[in-house]
Amino acid sequence: MSWIVGLWIVIILVRWVLPSVWNFFAHSATWLDWSRRGKVLGHRGPGPRSFKGRAGRREWWLSMLGNTLAGAIIGAVPTIGPLLSLPWLIGSLAVSARRLHDLSLSAWFQLIPMAFGAVFIAGYMHLGAPDNAPAFTFDMQTPAGWMTALGAAAAIVYLGFYLIVGFAPGKSGPNFYAEADPA
Repeated sequence: MSWIVGLWIVIILVRWVLPSVWNFFAHSATWLDWSRRGKVLGHRGPGPRSFKGRAGRREWWLSMLGNTLAGAIIGAVPTIGPLLSLPWLIGSLAVSARRLHDLSLSAWFQLIPMAFGAVFIAGYMHLGAPDNAPAFTFDMQTPAGWMTALGAAAAIVYLGFYLIVGFAPGKSGPNFYAEADPA
């Protein structure tokens, strides 16, 4: 019975997943041409992986939701999942860059929360994770206390970033990056 399930997984990968990943990177992917979709996402600018242009709040929220769900589902595939979820990670970075452009900010600002997260992960790994994970404590006399404070700071920075990017209205009219998004 297990070989039948394995065969179905291979058929699904060969028939749908691999062509989808190929079309994601190909220039002739008509099913990813958002300009043909009209106002579904309110997007009239460049492709979904473009870092140029501007993106409104609706496009950002719907794209982030779709990219997160697709990346999590595809990323759960054992061994090659993280590699297969890279296109959705690139799409998330691109739509966040365009959203920051809509706020008249540089796309490099999205590196700030990533830096906090990277420092937290490095500290967590330094203290013995995942084999000897430290207990989270707010006792600042211990390294685990400092790591807990750093984790809380990283969570606050991420939350602040997503609140600003997700809810702040875009600048009206043209700016340095592009014309205003009509949606």
